[in-house]
Amino acid sequence: MTEDLTVEQFTEKCIRYNEENNISLGIKKPTECPVHLYASMHNKSCKEAVAGIKSCPICNFPCCPVCFSHSGITQLSRVTGYIGAVDGFNEAKKQELKDRKRYNIR
Repeated sequence: MTEDLTVEQFTEKCIRYNEENNISLGIKKPTECPVHLYASMHNKSCKEAVAGIKSCPICNFPCCPVCFSHSGITQLSRVTGYIGAVDGFNEAKKQELKDRKRYNIR
């Protein structure tokens, strides 16, 4: 019996399960993440640039904020005044990026 969950609901369910059972998945590749696998089975992945940066709460790899795909993602950000790929940042700059507060101005 499969449940018809959105990717967000599936992610929340995974987080709760891992916390309740004190599980560390030890995922080595983004494509091994259960969120990526669920998203790829239930969504069509984006083939375009989208705004925003999201890290998967299960595996901490970057994922698309729209379709939750983990593959083919290149995150760009301007942390030090220049736009660059996040995967080239050192650990301190990656942490600075995670610690930023984001605002929507309309």
